[in-house]
Amino acid sequence: MQFDRMRPDQIAAAIAAGTPVVLPVGVMEYHGAHLPAGVDLLAVTETLARLGDAIITLPSFAYGAASHAVAGPEGSGTLHLDATALLPMAEALFAALLTARLSQCPRRYPPPDREFCPRHADRPDLSSGSPQRDLPAS
Repeated sequence: MQFDRMRPDQIAAAIAAGTPVVLPVGVMEYHGAHLPAGVDLLAVTETLARLGDAIITLPSFAYGAASHAVAGPEGSGTLHLDATALLPMAEALFAALLTARLSQCPRRYPPPDREFCPRHADRPDLSSGSPQRDLPAS
């Protein structure tokens, strides 16, 4: 489901069903003369489109920290944004998703503030433990 095309009743139903929310991200950057600058984002969005209604797909974000190893010649389409410029926006977006109840709590890394995720409040907090341990199934 495309989030920007969903009506309030569809959003409420998706929240109730626990439908995962995905933010497609792909940096606009040079990948050689044979590929478009947006190949990263195209690969992500085409893959997510195959999942159909199994996920909620947020509008794509096509900017980020480009790989300087493949920056290519000047004027080749690389749009590099420093990661420090992106972090405040990402934090605000993820906080908004939590507030709107549009985010699934991670099973491997539960948030320290469990008020955003009451259905996982009874699970052990493994955030300080081994990242390889999984939480018990629901």
